[in-house]
Amino acid sequence: MQTIIDQWKAKSEKLENQIEILTHVKMPKPLTNQQSKILTYYNIAHPKVPTIKEVAVFCNLSKTTIHEHLQNLVKFGHLVKTGNLSRNYGVPTLPEGE
Repeated sequence: MQTIIDQWKAKSEKLENQIEILTHVKMPKPLTNQQSKILTYYNIAHPKVPTIKEVAVFCNLSKTTIHEHLQNLVKFGHLVKTGNLSRNYGVPTLPEGE
């Protein structure tokens, strides 16, 4: 009987620690409708990364607005900036083995 109580106490302490950790985790900001649409387009166009102009036409937004949304998507980790001038952004990939 004592071992069952000890097991329960250990599980209870572990759960309390997990709750403590989760209360201090910052949740990512939810995506706007436009950002979600842009991200969907990047996932559809993958592996051929679209230009900002192609994304702007798809979303019916200006290139400047698309650029601002892309910067935020990089900031949130949904896209990565690659450095190629016409196709600067791409979908992040996991390293092999993960």
